[in-house]
Amino acid sequence: ALQLFNQKGEPNVSTMEVANEMGISTGNLYYHFHGKEPLVLGLFERFQSELMPLLDPPADAQLEAEEYWLFLHLIIEHMAHYRFLFQDLSNLAGRLPKLAKGIRNLLTALKRTLASLLARLKASGQLVSDTQALGQLVEQITMTLLFSLDYQR
Repeated sequence: ALQLFNQKGEPNVSTMEVANEMGISTGNLYYHFHGKEPLVLGLFERFQSELMPLLDPPADAQLEAEEYWLFLHLIIEHMAHYRFLFQDLSNLAGRLPKLAKGIRNLLTALKRTLASLLARLKASGQLVSDTQALGQLVEQITMTLLFSLDYQR
C-alpha cells in the first residue's frame, strides 16, 4: 500500500489496487483493515515509530554543527519514504482526525527536539542567535520539512 500511495497519491488508489498489490482478495483486505483509512493510520503509526527515536536524542548528546545536517537529512529521508502523508496533508488530516492528532503530536516533538538541539548549538558557541530568532528558526525548519514534499510535487 505504501508504494501505491506514494506513487499515485492515497486518494487515487482503490482498495482493489491495494488488495491486488498484496496478492489478496478485496474482501480479505476489508476483513483485516476495513478500508483505506485503517491502512493509512497503520502506515502513519509505522512512520511515527520509525521517526520518534530521532526526535528523542539523549539529553547529553554533544553534536557538531555538521551533525545537525545529518539529523535533518534523516528526518527528510523518513518523510520522503512516507511522502503520501505529506503531499496532501490537509485533505488526509481533514478526513482522518486520528491522523491529524498524530501529526500535531509529531510536530510538537519535532519542534521540541529542534529547539533543544539549536539551544545546544548556541550554548556551545556554534550558533549566534537570540531566543526569539531561535524560536522563529524552529518554526521555519518545521514548516520547510512539513511542506517541502508537497511543494516538490
